[in-house]
Amino acid sequence: HPAPPPSSPPPPSASKPSSLISSPLCHPPAPSPFLRPPRPSQGYAGLAMASAPPEAAVVPRDETSVLVYSTPGCKFCNKAKALLSSLRVPYDNIDVSSSPSLRAAVQAAAGGRTSVPQIFVAGEHIGGSDELHEEERIGTLSQRLKRAGIQATAPAPV
Repeated sequence: HPAPPPSSPPPPSASKPSSLISSPLCHPPAPSPFLRPPRPSQGYAGLAMASAPPEAAVVPRDETSVLVYSTPGCKFCNKAKALLSSLRVPYDNIDVSSSPSLRAAVQAAAGGRTSVPQIFVAGEHIGGSDELHEEERIGTLSQRLKRAGIQATAPAPV
C-alpha cells in the first residue's frame, strides 16, 4: 500500500495563538444600553439588574430604611415586626420564601446566617429577632435609628 499523502500544513492563523486573542469572538460583548445599575430608591428590586454582588443590591448601603427579610408564619419574624410597629418604626417587610436566589443573597449579606428574620438598619446588619429585642432593651436600637435618620416614636400610653 502506498503511504498517504503528507497532510497540508495548518493555515498560518491556526499556528499563532495570539491571533485567537485578537479575534472578535474573544472580546467581551458591549454592555446593553437597557441594563442600568440599581438606583438607591430601587432597593432590593434591583437584585436582578445589578452587576455587583447580589448582597449589594439586597442591602443598599445608602438606604435610610429598616429592612426585615422574613417568611410567612414565622413567629420570630412576627415578633420582630411587632416590636418595630410598637415603636412606630417604618420598615419594609420582604418575603424570602418564594425566591431561593433572594434568600441566598440575604444569607450572604447576613454573614452566612440562614435563619429569618434578618434585619438591616440603613444597610447595617442587626441580626434576627433576638438581637433586635436586645438592642431595644439596652437602648442601642433608638441610637442606631437616630444615626440613620429614622424616627422611632413610642406609642402613647393607653
